[in-house]
Parts: sequence; structure tokens; C-alpha cells
Amino acid sequence: MTKARGVIVAEASAPLAFITFVPQLEERS
Repeated sequence: MTKARGVIVAEASAPLAFITFVPQLEERS
């Protein structure tokens, strides 16, 4: 269960980090 929860957190946080990172990248260029 703990492992599954870790996978879910990783799946959820990856797109969130991507969404917050891309605008900064576009803003810089």
C-alpha cells in the first residue's frame, strides 16, 4: 500500500511540476 501510494504521488506531482516549469521556461526564452 505504501509503495502504491508513492507511485500515485509521483504520478500526480510529475504533471504539476511540468506545468509549473514550462511557463518559466517559455518566459525566459
